[in-house]
Amino acid sequence: MFVLNTDRTFECAINVVIPTDGKPKREQFRAKFKIISHDKLKECAAINPSGSILDLVLVDVMDIEVQGVEDKTDIMNAVINDPCCAAALQKAYNDAIVKNNR
Repeated sequence: MFVLNTDRTFECAINVVIPTDGKPKREQFRAKFKIISHDKLKECAAINPSGSILDLVLVDVMDIEVQGVEDKTDIMNAVINDPCCAAALQKAYNDAIVKNNR
């Protein structure tokens, strides 16, 4: 019998492309996400419609440094606020859920 764990996390590699003056630079880091229910997503969207899903699901980032930033929370905030990293994180989260369940 399948037993559903409703409090789970997963880690995955995040592939991000950073635009530069020359050609785009490909980088990689790791992230840990938590799975949240549809009800929780709807509840959070009702409270803060302009909020990012990353604020809810991102648990940790690894193998990445942010210049001049040491605090782990500040590093995560910088990663979430960078458009390239945010897009790559959202893609990885969605792909892990959607692509694996097609």
